[in-house]
Amino acid sequence: MATPKTGNPNGRPPKFKTPQQLAKLIDNYFAQMAISDEPITITGLCLYTGFCSRQTFYEYEERPGFTDLIKTARLKVENAYERKLSSGQVIGAIFALKNMKWTDKTEIEMKGDMAINWAEDRSYNEEPEKIEQTNVIPLKEINN
Repeated sequence: MATPKTGNPNGRPPKFKTPQQLAKLIDNYFAQMAISDEPITITGLCLYTGFCSRQTFYEYEERPGFTDLIKTARLKVENAYERKLSSGQVIGAIFALKNMKWTDKTEIEMKGDMAINWAEDRSYNEEPEKIEQTNVIPLKEINN
């Protein structure tokens, strides 16, 4: 029986060995953005912390010990965009929030069996009732 491999033998070693290493950089990023009055963004956070892509940053959420750290960082970025909604800079903020899975529509999903009971007293084999044609104005008279 083969022993399971540990670590990451087929890829690059992890950029951060402990959540504390990443947490320090994340905290520094948010502090730097507050001082410089620069906008807080996911890509800015990824670049500041040394990630080469947003996807790699998101994948750290799956690593033990990093889940809450990444979720909190993402929530802080969402909060920055949400605060822009009240400052009048709404178009870019709405776009960014929609990319973060926010929606501005209501979706209703119905599951389960649905039965329709239809009771009709009339048979389709019967002759339709004739409609009495009183007070009918010919179409020619209307157009003239």
